Amino acid sequence: HRVADLGPFGLIDAAATVSADRRRLAITLVNRAEDEPEQAGIVLRDTQFGGPVAIRTVTAERDRAQRALPDVAGVHQEEGTETTTGATVSLRLPPQSFTVIEAALTS
Repeated sequence: HRVADLGPFGLIDAAATVSADRRRLAITLVNRAEDEPEQAGIVLRDTQFGGPVAIRTVTAERDRAQRALPDVAGVHQEEGTETTTGATVSLRLPPQSFTVIEAALTS
């Protein structure tokens, strides 16, 4: 069997962990799309975000001319925050990116 024949697979992979006291949440998202950004919506159950979430995203380098070593590909990192609405947050994930979200949770 070919993997593609097994069904339509999403282009976003996700994993989440929560602290033992259920006050902190970390989510990792990988957008495997080669050329297109993807929208991701996160909806929590049984809790809510305790304010804006911190976001760090790593993508491929933006400008090959700025390479320190000509044959070694670089990366680009962006950091920021995203406003939440209760138990939801929406994000735009750049193509071929790895994103980490860190958030406080309400009790």
